[in-house]
Amino acid sequence: MKYLLVGDFNYEELERMRELFTKRFDERERNPDEWPKVLYGGHFLLAELSKKTKNLRVISILEAESDEQLVNQIFSMAPERDFQFIPMMDITKAMKMFG
Repeated sequence: MKYLLVGDFNYEELERMRELFTKRFDERERNPDEWPKVLYGGHFLLAELSKKTKNLRVISILEAESDEQLVNQIFSMAPERDFQFIPMMDITKAMKMFG
């Protein structure tokens, strides 16, 4: 299943978050089958950057083949970041199923 990952983190935590991302990327390279596939890597939402806020909003699209992959992703981030995993459905496949 594909997921839209939406995460927020504080500007003041930028260096610590960079370290966590580097650690996670290293883990992914060593054990790729244990992690969701990254279909669309982390991108800042520029509309969020223009606000007078202390947080950065980042999105990614991931595809998890198993619950274990999703759990690994979630626990690698919690409790360090505020995030949501939003399930996604391919509209073309859905229309064929119900059409």
